Amino acid sequence: MPYNDFLDFYYPGWIETLDWVAKQDVNIIDVGHYTPATKADEAALRVYLVDLHQQVLDLVRAGQSWDELYRNVKFSEEVQHWTGFSSMKTLNVLGMYRWVSNHRRGEW
Repeated sequence: MPYNDFLDFYYPGWIETLDWVAKQDVNIIDVGHYTPATKADEAALRVYLVDLHQQVLDLVRAGQSWDELYRNVKFSEEVQHWTGFSSMKTLNVLGMYRWVSNHRRGEW
């Protein structure tokens, strides 16, 4: 589970970095928190981040306030079993909510 609330986080850069990692010839990745990861773990992280971003964006566009929104983000069964899920899920949503609130565009 990504650590905390994504302080100083840049969503497009994180996705680009995960795409770069996927192209590397490595077996083990030191992610900085928890245990080392594999490329499959990093691919799952990318799926999680894209899904979290889309859910939060959709809920913000639907006019939901923070008090509604964080309760309505859904997590896959797989993600619910990740290390740190129970303590990081709301913080992850908060970080993505801050990013989306500051960078979203309307639907045209």
